[in-house]
Amino acid sequence: MSAQPLNHRRHQPPYNRDYKIYKHWLRDEHHYRCVYCLTREAWDLSKPIPSDGFGADHMKPRSKYPKLAANYGNLCYCCAKCNSMKGAESLPAKLITQPLNDHVQVDAAGRVDAKTKAGEWLRDQLLLDAPVRVTWRSMILRLYAEAQDDFAMGQRTSRTRLFGYPIDLPDLMGSLHRNGRGTMSVGTSSFVRRARGELEEFY
Repeated sequence: MSAQPLNHRRHQPPYNRDYKIYKHWLRDEHHYRCVYCLTREAWDLSKPIPSDGFGADHMKPRSKYPKLAANYGNLCYCCAKCNSMKGAESLPAKLITQPLNDHVQVDAAGRVDAKTKAGEWLRDQLLLDAPVRVTWRSMILRLYAEAQDDFAMGQRTSRTRLFGYPIDLPDLMGSLHRNGRGTMSVGTSSFVRRARGELEEFY
């Protein structure tokens, strides 16, 4: 789970009334994976374009907080399944202001253990411990360990590619307005880091 609070933001994109415009910024902000269940875009085979199965979640829902509907700081990147399970519920404040790994952790068997009441809410509301998700997660953990071994031996395999960045990294510079807001953070984006040869192959 995230080691940074969800309200800790690297990017500050130009304001847009259509919150969907922020999707590419959120993809980069949250490393191309769901902040709740950690599913990566590359693992979603249900869509021709993997990122189509992901989108912006309003941590405080639009129905109750309409003024925050297009507030980038109220958005996070998540898979369609978690977004559906969360529904129109507000994320507990502690899950926004504190790292998620303070509240939930994944054990070696792929189960999600709640460390706090807020963690229990997240686990139960999003059905993170549903048997099918635990089975899937335990398989991913095994693959990750094997991929680590491959990578350590200098091998680039199908397993290591499962834990790398996607090919279609967004060029966030093209999303900037002439006022240049967000320009500083663009230098830390995965697109720019790949161009400079700084982007890790495995993470």
